[in-house]
Amino acid sequence: MKNIVLVFFFGGLLFLFFILWKNYFRPIYLYEKFVSSEKRIRKINAFNSSESLDSAIVFLGTSLTEGFDVAVFNHPKVLNRGIGGEFTKSILLRLNEVVLRNPQKIFVEIGINDILANVETKEIESNYLSLILSLKKNTRAKIYVQNILPVSFENGVFVNDDKTNEKAISFNQFLKRLCIEHSLTYIDLYSSFEVNLRLNQNYTYDGVHLNKKGYEMWRKCVEKQIEE
Repeated sequence: MKNIVLVFFFGGLLFLFFILWKNYFRPIYLYEKFVSSEKRIRKINAFNSSESLDSAIVFLGTSLTEGFDVAVFNHPKVLNRGIGGEFTKSILLRLNEVVLRNPQKIFVEIGINDILANVETKEIESNYLSLILSLKKNTRAKIYVQNILPVSFENGVFVNDDKTNEKAISFNQFLKRLCIEHSLTYIDLYSSFEVNLRLNQNYTYDGVHLNKKGYEMWRKCVEKQIEE
């Protein structure tokens, strides 16, 4: 009987530790690891030292944006400011470089890494609002909010694609409300990439990131806004 009690006791402790790690410690660990990463620091330094460009059109976001070859727009003032692994909180730390470009348009894509890392919904939404308010306060740019894409991958211990996609849908609803409240342009990427509530396999090589066909679809979704 005593052994059974001990098994349940230690089992309960392990379960409690797992829940705390997944929902509290893991998001903090992943964020701190990313913010101090050499890759991120190198990218930011490269952005800061790049040629000054006034009235730029800026694509701001995660690895999805980073992988977007904006040269396809054949526009000399389109800048890619995507960094793989970016969080809604960390992106706030590097807005000054974007502001100094005196951007005329900013295309924002951010949020999926927060969801994958189990960052609390309220925190993600608060960070996103701070991002928008900062851009509106410090630039005259027209802001385009691109909603986030679904994912499609094998489920793991910490990540479940069904739950991730449920959160993505909910977050996109928040983004749509945000655009209405703050007079922003909402771009629905999600509908062009979703099949059965998951990322269309024709547009991805790993269930999260896009392949050549995926980026061609993205181009089609935003080319009108680039040219207007």
